[in-house]
Amino acid sequence: LFSSAVWRTGTSLSQRKIGNQFPVQQVFGSQTVKLNELYLSLAAWEEGILIKAGRLDAGNDFLASPLYSRYVNNGFNGNPVAVFFNVPFTAYPNSTWGAYLFCRPYQYLSMKYAAFNANSDVLKAKYHGVNFTFQSTNGVLWITEWCALVNQEQGASGMPGHYKVGYYYMTGDEPKFTGGKQRGDQCLYFLFDQMIVRQGGSLSTRGLTSFISLLLAPKNRNLFPFYFDAGLQYRGLFPGRPDDYLSLGYIYGKYSSTQARVQRSEGKEAENFETVWELSYWAQINQWFYITPDLQYIVHPRGLHIPNAFVIAAQIGFDIW
Repeated sequence: LFSSAVWRTGTSLSQRKIGNQFPVQQVFGSQTVKLNELYLSLAAWEEGILIKAGRLDAGNDFLASPLYSRYVNNGFNGNPVAVFFNVPFTAYPNSTWGAYLFCRPYQYLSMKYAAFNANSDVLKAKYHGVNFTFQSTNGVLWITEWCALVNQEQGASGMPGHYKVGYYYMTGDEPKFTGGKQRGDQCLYFLFDQMIVRQGGSLSTRGLTSFISLLLAPKNRNLFPFYFDAGLQYRGLFPGRPDDYLSLGYIYGKYSSTQARVQRSEGKEAENFETVWELSYWAQINQWFYITPDLQYIVHPRGLHIPNAFVIAAQIGFDIW
């Protein structure tokens, strides 16, 4: 049995000052006390199998990479953020009922399958994570993700990589930008990362890793039918700092052209795209404390004629157990 809770407080710089779509601080959202995950798990690691059932965060197991957590902007940190604007996908501090299966039949291949309750109402802050209803106005979110693991078998000396392909389908009726509803929604996504420079011996984790993420969804009912991000991350760049990370990232989110046509027909300004550049340095001070100085440049906030924004920030974290 596993359980976790989250307590968030504070305000959003994106909401108060910038007006952009992709929050510049990943720690903002559901500013209250919430029960997060609560589930039972069964593992048979010798057979490469893990099963979980209960209140789950989809974002812990899908559309995820440890590389993303070194950034501060919410477009990177956690999951490629477009998915949250398109469907009721869950990530901390929000969970929903779900069942999850992981299997690794070969050292070079892993597969994941899951089904989640797609009711967005249960995520509201007023419920504090304890609205356990099974009712859903959005149906079920079915998702699978397959990963080719490169140079990660025992004794491998090459530089490691992950090449993931995923697909989700949400049942239920989704509202269209042009009016009315359409049955179901879907997305095809790709997450690739590959170490390209290694510093040290064949087993060293120090070096430069590149990554890209790409999400593709129908434009008639998804706010972001096209979303792309890419980055470079260097672990242990400086001598004596093996657990520090220097990260550069780029985000491009294209708003739905169908929605843009509707906005123009109503005499409104049409949303086009938003871009983010981020440069951060994760400094691991000791085993329980880190600080991340961070620079961000927001281009075309919310796809509108809002002035571009330059952000100077820092994030700190403590591991207390």
